[in-house]
Amino acid sequence: MKGNLEAYYEKKKTIYNTNRMYPYVYVFCRNPDFIQNLCSLADQYGIPHHLLVVELTETAMWENEKIMIQMVEQLHKNGFSMAMDDFGTGYSSLSLLKNLSVDIVKIDRRLFYDNQYKDRAGILISNVLNMAKQLGMVTVAEGIEEQRHIDFLQQVGCDKVQGYYFARP
Repeated sequence: MKGNLEAYYEKKKTIYNTNRMYPYVYVFCRNPDFIQNLCSLADQYGIPHHLLVVELTETAMWENEKIMIQMVEQLHKNGFSMAMDDFGTGYSSLSLLKNLSVDIVKIDRRLFYDNQYKDRAGILISNVLNMAKQLGMVTVAEGIEEQRHIDFLQQVGCDKVQGYYFARP
């Protein structure tokens, strides 16, 4: 089974729609045994830890930033990758990008669909992507449905794009 998962992962790495690329794990961080339980489940089913991406919402990170920082560090030590989901919708803060060593930052779709402020949004998106890349993070744009957004994201160097443009869930 492990060999099949590795082959599947290598094949899917080139696909833009990241929901179809990685098996995501959504975190309910109030469970003190979460990391131990996740490791046990992955091991029980023979899933290499580096193939799983633990996705944290930006809002969840604000509940207790200190605990989240420790949790991200522990998950990294156990071989899991970390993604910050919905960036740009809640209490977006540069301190989140600075303090949390996430591997992937996912820019929320709402930043792309307000035509009244599209020039300002483009500047923000471009600079958030640039900062994330300088911090060594993979960048993902979520909820993309239009070619014009793909064109813009290619122009500003976004790593991955997901959304209905490619496939419906």
